[in-house]
Amino acid sequence: SISVFSDNAAASALFNAGGAVQQQAAGSSQMTAVNAGGSVYDVDQDGNIFFPQVGKLNVEGLTRDGLKALLDSKLKDKYLINPYYTIRFLNLKITVFGDVNSPGIYPLVRENTNIFEALTLAGDLTEYGKRDNILVIREKDGKRVFARIDVTKPDVFNSPYYYLQQNDIIFVDMRKAKTNCIVTGK
Repeated sequence: SISVFSDNAAASALFNAGGAVQQQAAGSSQMTAVNAGGSVYDVDQDGNIFFPQVGKLNVEGLTRDGLKALLDSKLKDKYLINPYYTIRFLNLKITVFGDVNSPGIYPLVRENTNIFEALTLAGDLTEYGKRDNILVIREKDGKRVFARIDVTKPDVFNSPYYYLQQNDIIFVDMRKAKTNCIVTGK
């Protein structure tokens, strides 16, 4: 969701159509829905959105600051003086399952959610969860990448999987002790 503001409210209105208007990019099936919280943009499979007055913008992998810089490069001084933006990522989510107390799909309320926060959202590991071998599955360049994290070691903070990304899947494996209990029925 992107809301655009500036010193000139009328000029900003070009980028914030009111009501429940929907716009369709020429030659595209992509729809842009607009609501009171700003214009909502679907990012296509190539990482693009269709932005009013500007056209196609590649937003794949951008943070809020990166998107603000991109919008400034397209809008500042050309369309708006002193533009500023409210940018919200609306569908950030992760999946946590395995040996956790509350497996499920959880929304990411901010960009820098880390592995510890995700495990906390899921009610922490059960007594049988393996803290030294947590699997993170991430989609990267159209392929699934698998990484193991040991949250008991300080180097977890340096892992590229410490901070989670949209659609990451976290799987907590069970310790062998629980596996043996299940097999023997004790």
